[in-house]
Amino acid sequence: MPEGTLLTREPEQVATRPRSGAMSMSAPPASLQSKVGNQAMIGGHRPAVQEPAVQGPAVTEATATSAFAKLAPFIDFVVPTAGSSAAVDFELRIPIKGGMVGIHVAGSVARVNETSVRLSVEANVTGGASVGVAHATFELGAYLEVQGSNSSSALTIVSWVLYRQLAESNAPREIGEAWFGSKKSGTAPEYDAAVRKVHFAKESGNWAEIGAQATGSVKGGIASVKGSAGIKGRVGRVYDATSIENRAPGVSLTQRFLSLFGSKRGPQASLGDRIFTVIGSGSIDAAVAGGSLTVTVALRQVKDKRKGSESTSYKLDSLLVDGTAHCKGLAALASLTGGTEALVDLLSKVVQATNTATEQAGKQLKEESRAAKAGDVTGELDSVRDGLATASDKLSTGLNFSIPDVTASGQIHIIGGLERGKTTFKVLFEKMTNLAMDVGVVSGSVTKTERLASIEYDGTTWTAHLGSLSKELRSTSGAKPKSGSWLPATPNGQNGNGTGGAKGGAKGGAKGSGKGK
Repeated sequence: MPEGTLLTREPEQVATRPRSGAMSMSAPPASLQSKVGNQAMIGGHRPAVQEPAVQGPAVTEATATSAFAKLAPFIDFVVPTAGSSAAVDFELRIPIKGGMVGIHVAGSVARVNETSVRLSVEANVTGGASVGVAHATFELGAYLEVQGSNSSSALTIVSWVLYRQLAESNAPREIGEAWFGSKKSGTAPEYDAAVRKVHFAKESGNWAEIGAQATGSVKGGIASVKGSAGIKGRVGRVYDATSIENRAPGVSLTQRFLSLFGSKRGPQASLGDRIFTVIGSGSIDAAVAGGSLTVTVALRQVKDKRKGSESTSYKLDSLLVDGTAHCKGLAALASLTGGTEALVDLLSKVVQATNTATEQAGKQLKEESRAAKAGDVTGELDSVRDGLATASDKLSTGLNFSIPDVTASGQIHIIGGLERGKTTFKVLFEKMTNLAMDVGVVSGSVTKTERLASIEYDGTTWTAHLGSLSKELRSTSGAKPKSGSWLPATPNGQNGNGTGGAKGGAKGGAKGSGKGK
């Protein structure tokens, strides 16, 4: 392809903005007055501070997407409901004299709420050695975290942030064009601008963070009690609506230097703020119970280039305490109460007592005719009795069956503090299922977590969740709760094409009809 072909457009299709920030600019045709982003671009025959113009009607979530979005149905299957998450963790350990080296890969996906999906992945080179009953490990690698309004949005942001790493590096411009360019959507910079307009609107709350990390940890245990402690340091860039607005348009130092020699190449100015994070963690795991505690502190370097002169400041981006406590499955609980027979016997007695009570209540209601719908009442009581009987049958057989390395546990999960500049507090009751394996040099685990119930505060509103139902309890912003009833969070609303779920409202579950409460 000839040099500059992808970045060439007719002059009247590009609106320029002077570096001084003055309001005067060349007026583009009316059909092209919907500009996207403020990114400074170097390449082809464009001036360094010109912006790409994108056709307004074409800039939609359907067009500002990527091939990665084809994985969205899989994510929706893995985490179908708000509050659910899944994680995988695999490690390859190659023994060497005095220790080991290897590779550690981990990833997770979580549906934070009805309008947020979070993806995380990290890859590390590891080295370690055993000291007594403990094993010390040092890891060095990279990480990527993304939050989108739905699974498709999150995957598109993954593609976009990888493109930004190319655009903001010394990689040849053509590599970035090949990665993100599209005949349908125009040039790579135009597509970049379209993604920023659609997926980084201020009200979306979407963000991406990418960078390098180093981890030191110690694991060990005696008998059935195991524990770990570690510390992780991260240096990266965080991209969100604020950083993009503050940093664009801009020209990198390399571009300024090369322009002295008539060259229009070089890395683009970064649209992300620097972020420095320290994460401390500890955990303990016994035969029937366990817990963990993680403390995250993140400091953000904020640069503002909007007023013609660059200003730099620092702010606390996150100060988060995340703790869990869990009790392993019913089989473990049964062992504490004297074995499975005791637990089954207890439940059988409950069933027997319920059976007697429902029969007496039904007889009294029918004889005295005090309720117009006595038949409905006794029917409900009968269903409760039958349900308990069924549970007793399943429990008596299920407790005698186990799968090696598979554990199910109930978990209390408490999160509180400042996250991404917003106050948050959550108390969650979760069901956690874990599948673990260890075959010598390879070990790994797959964990699935489901929210059973929770009370959550997002900085303005207290909300209670029970399964797929939610209820707004109180708003500290002065607004009255939208409804006093429990409302279902519709799966379609969560995925961005339904009624918006429990708190969809105007957002409509990112892209729904906005009928949710």
